Amino acid sequence: MSFISKRTSLGVLEELVRRHHGTSSGIPVTSERALRHSAVWGSLAAISEALVGLPLEEVTKSGSSVIHKDPPDLFFQPAPHETWESWIWQQVWTLAGKGRCYAMLTDFDANGWPTEMVPIPDESVSWHFDRRHNRWVTKVENVEHKRWPLGPLWHCPLYPLPGRPQGMSPIAFHAETIGVGLAAQEFGARFFGDGGHPTMVVQSEKDPGIKGAQALKDLIISVTRGNREPVVLPKGTSLERWQVSPDESQFLDTMRYSGEDVTRIFGVPPGKIGLAVSGQNVTYSNVTDANADWRVSGLTRYVTPLEANLTRLIPGGRSRSLRFNFHAFLRADLAGRASAYKIWAEIGQLAGTPVMLPNEMRAAEGLPPLEGGDEFARTQQTPQPREASHA
Repeated sequence: MSFISKRTSLGVLEELVRRHHGTSSGIPVTSERALRHSAVWGSLAAISEALVGLPLEEVTKSGSSVIHKDPPDLFFQPAPHETWESWIWQQVWTLAGKGRCYAMLTDFDANGWPTEMVPIPDESVSWHFDRRHNRWVTKVENVEHKRWPLGPLWHCPLYPLPGRPQGMSPIAFHAETIGVGLAAQEFGARFFGDGGHPTMVVQSEKDPGIKGAQALKDLIISVTRGNREPVVLPKGTSLERWQVSPDESQFLDTMRYSGEDVTRIFGVPPGKIGLAVSGQNVTYSNVTDANADWRVSGLTRYVTPLEANLTRLIPGGRSRSLRFNFHAFLRADLAGRASAYKIWAEIGQLAGTPVMLPNEMRAAEGLPPLEGGDEFARTQQTPQPREASHA
């Protein structure tokens, strides 16, 4: 099944941005052009890379116990010639940039649960509110499809609001901010390419008139282009170089501030995309603390709706769900892990019940099991004689 991109109407602001692409900076901002902003590209890449690296697992509640296991085959090969890594990268990139992502469920098992889901572009889907039946109608390439579980269209929204169930596009709503960064970026390129301004000023004692000025300009251009020989000018005419320093133009500061603004929009720590923030005093002792903060303050907004809407693709109700495993993402360094293993071993000895068996610790470090490593051997503690009390 193939889908052709089309422009759709998703609200007054997004429609305005899509039709006119205009911003106060004079730079048009579309979903594609916004990617030329290094902070936009870096933020989307950082978010997608983080979630692609998180294993998806199935969590089943049975009584008081919780069982973690691999998810169904649907989440290993979602579609023909489409691996899970490729599928989730596309969905996360689209979700973060456009505020929603879609897939068409194209095959089902005997019980009606999907066994195949093909990603489709956001531009292929249009929304319309049917006032007569008081419901939202979704169309893919102008063909109506109900949303799962009532139909085959899977939809995951970001930033949904009343009257805006499809989710809101961060790029569309922050086109002005992104436009400023693109304008500064374009000015910087021109500054280094051709100076971003006239390279010299020609001064004449007498007014040459419009035609004379144009003739003099053409003469100077013709003799200076690719020529390092001396230039002979008419009497009373002089040349003066005109330069503007990069500090005076302030485009570097503008680009930096725009980059900081973009990372705030997408919830990405500036350091994740190599952006140094001026005046920042929040530091972390290690990568684990930084990732833990990012998980709570940024990644949760993308992970939570994905987990919820992916879970609805499998049977089981509330007792069965899909979760991204953050264990490796939040993993401490070697010294921290060794210290934790030591503390857990001591707790196990005191409690008489292991927190982790030796082979479980070795497996967590990618080491082969040892014989007897699955057994808990409590160290016998030698009782210490009490000191005699004296009346």
